[in-house]
Amino acid sequence: MPPLDAGGQPGLKTRTLRRRIAAGQPGDYWSGPRAIVTQAFARRGITPGWEDVAATDAQAVLATDLPIFSAWYPPAAGGGRWALADIDPSGAMPTAFQTGKTRGGPAERVPTPAGYIITELSVDSRYVAVSLAGPDGWAIWLYDSTTRKGSFVDRVGASSTLNYPTLSGGRIAWQQVTDNGEISFAVKVATIGAPGVRRIPDVTFPSLSPTTLAAIAGSDTLASLRTYDAATLRPLAQKAIVTTEGDTTWVPIALRDNVVWTYVDWHRDFPLGPEVTAYVSSRDLSTQRVLNRIPLPQPWSASLTVQATDAAMTQIHPNSIGWVRPNAIQKPIAGGTAVPVTCDKGGAYLVAADEGTAVVWLSGAVGQVDLVMRRTPAGPCR
Repeated sequence: MPPLDAGGQPGLKTRTLRRRIAAGQPGDYWSGPRAIVTQAFARRGITPGWEDVAATDAQAVLATDLPIFSAWYPPAAGGGRWALADIDPSGAMPTAFQTGKTRGGPAERVPTPAGYIITELSVDSRYVAVSLAGPDGWAIWLYDSTTRKGSFVDRVGASSTLNYPTLSGGRIAWQQVTDNGEISFAVKVATIGAPGVRRIPDVTFPSLSPTTLAAIAGSDTLASLRTYDAATLRPLAQKAIVTTEGDTTWVPIALRDNVVWTYVDWHRDFPLGPEVTAYVSSRDLSTQRVLNRIPLPQPWSASLTVQATDAAMTQIHPNSIGWVRPNAIQKPIAGGTAVPVTCDKGGAYLVAADEGTAVVWLSGAVGQVDLVMRRTPAGPCR
């Protein structure tokens, strides 16, 4: 490529360039490339000064100017409370979390016990349940936002892991996987403030509602969905939901009267990638209905798992194969048309359903990472 002239065009000799730089008069050698970028921005409606007028249609900003690494950890929400792992700007693994009310107001930073890092969070109106990993083992730690005190619910050695804490109705449940030469799975359940832990063997991926415990039996593939009475742990129903080798499912969502679950079909030729379908079934699993299907190729399909309340399901919906500015859509559990949660131009990358139609998400609308909330969807968007 020939050298660029002072307008960014081919023509200026290298020695002339050196002479001008030595004289302190280098000229605007990048005006040509800059013009190309400016024109591309203008075609997309991005004009000079956009950062001064950028805005979000969120109804509350819960945490602001977060490190970009926050997108590695999804927010948790429920019962009018939110929680988010407190990421160090350098990207160090989190050892504290922030929590507060989803309606807005001051947030509280809570350090977790020394020697652990946070892997997952779950919340209800009062408590934050935390899955912790350390060099000598794993733990489930419960923080009470009323007393501002935390306590261990369960601790295990390095041969086991404790994941997927879930809170509802004054109860907490979590998954334990143990490898003592042979891998075993179990879901543990405890009533908060009461002694004793109950155990359901051979199930994983628990989810609690005030009435129901939902879990997955079998491996990630060829799996069955099971439901239990949340108070007594009496089995209610079982349904095969993954019957094709290579397909998979994720954590189901237990609601008062229903269960929402996800099916991931990996049997599509490259570059199409998996197709993600969300279903809703009655608590007794006697019915099944498609809630939403995302046919686009998904490089990170795990980020597309459904969030749900008794009123609505919410899901990240990509706008392109490259995941540029994905949006969040919401549909009533009873059925209906999907509408955008937000009309922001900055995208919604990770979401958490709170209660009713309220949603918390990580937003890039104003040129930084913020945790924000809306009580009702903003869409349809113009």
